[in-house]
Amino acid sequence: MTISPACLDGTLPTVAEALALTAAGLSPIVQYEQIPLDRAVGRILARDVTAPITMPPFPRAAMDGFAFRSGSGAPLKLVGTATAGKAFGGSVQLGECIAISTGARVPDGCDTVAMREHCACENNKVWLGALLKRGTHVRASGEDYAEGNILLEAGTRLDARGVALLASAGIARAEVRRSLRVAIFSVGDELKAGPIFDSNRAMLTALLAGMEISDLGILADRRDDIQVALSEAAGSHDVILSTAGTSVGDEDHVRAAILGAGGRILVSGVAIKPGKPVTVARIRTALHLALPGNPVAAFATFLALGTPLLRQLSGHRESVAPPHAVRAGFAHRKKKGVREYLRIRLEEGDSGLPHVMPAGSGSAQLFSLAHCDGLLCLDEAVSEVAEGDILPCHIFSGTGI
Repeated sequence: MTISPACLDGTLPTVAEALALTAAGLSPIVQYEQIPLDRAVGRILARDVTAPITMPPFPRAAMDGFAFRSGSGAPLKLVGTATAGKAFGGSVQLGECIAISTGARVPDGCDTVAMREHCACENNKVWLGALLKRGTHVRASGEDYAEGNILLEAGTRLDARGVALLASAGIARAEVRRSLRVAIFSVGDELKAGPIFDSNRAMLTALLAGMEISDLGILADRRDDIQVALSEAAGSHDVILSTAGTSVGDEDHVRAAILGAGGRILVSGVAIKPGKPVTVARIRTALHLALPGNPVAAFATFLALGTPLLRQLSGHRESVAPPHAVRAGFAHRKKKGVREYLRIRLEEGDSGLPHVMPAGSGSAQLFSLAHCDGLLCLDEAVSEVAEGDILPCHIFSGTGI
């Protein structure tokens, strides 16, 4: 059993120390696959993607209006029309113009577009409403990207923006790392008989959307059962996520089961609230995150430890978005040396920052978690929060954390 140096004096490692102990031995998965772009959201690019074309491939009108050559006098002679679907076939001379639609190719001889609503047109003559600089309302060829440019780098997690960018270049398939294979189970005799229902597996499955999930169900509070499940899951999964059984009670068997399955415990308890009993281990090549059983504690520890570790395993190289700055509308005291997550609700502030107020406590209260706006992160150096303090906050949105 490996024990963190931070634990030798009886103290628990901080979140940062726990991550350092675990991340040191993790390598991203190396298997790749080609998949259609419409199934690639949430996947991690295996290689840099370069542009096969230039975009726009030719100068295009940015507005509905009239295209002409800069330096032409007024009125301009209207000699044709260009739309997004049908280009003007000829060349426009000095003193001439064409009517042009947004997105249409700007014809040879034109370098500027005047907005239609700023012009007057009568008897095929056009008067401009104002002098325009050369290039006004024209999207130059290559303004977005040029052939050979890197569109997205390896390690990028594809979202709607990235998919749209690749589609704009005519790319129909993406080479991505294979999805992480994650086994999930909960521990607890009380979950089998009811009326206490297991919410943790559903919560973790939702947090892991896009990964290959194996739901191992609910295991009884028996070391042998847990040990067998861990040993079998480690042979075919990259990650094992379990909840409950990590404390020091008579019915908490997960740590013993890890060792019995030939595993190595990297972290046994972390200075975090809620979630202190969280355990991290390696069982052969699989990473095992044994989260607390209380659902808010499981959520907080997955946010603090699971998210960065799974990002590293999946090959996701983009930096994590920083927490939002908020202003505390309350006072709070906490133990120094422990990272604490508080559920909050957002209120409109009068100083450019949103105010936050407490929104529930207790590591088993899922109702308050579902109805809060985010988690206030109080790091290890903080021992007291005063009203008006500016603090970091993980604000939830409809697409995740």
